[in-house]
Amino acid sequence: MLAHVPKEKVEDAYNRAAFIPRLRELAAIWSDMLSEGLPGPRILIERPTKPVGWHSRWRLPTPVGA
Repeated sequence: MLAHVPKEKVEDAYNRAAFIPRLRELAAIWSDMLSEGLPGPRILIERPTKPVGWHSRWRLPTPVGA
């Protein structure tokens, strides 16, 4: 779907809109396959984050003096 390159510029200009519904359908099917088994977006957004502290590998670096 993304790799298709029309041979002529005129072909590209006229056929772009003709395939949009099918491309949209294929993109929806692909996204459904990728997200199968994942929790819903609201659950993912509302999950608690990991605390960042002195014991964490992801702690902020110490500030450098002026």
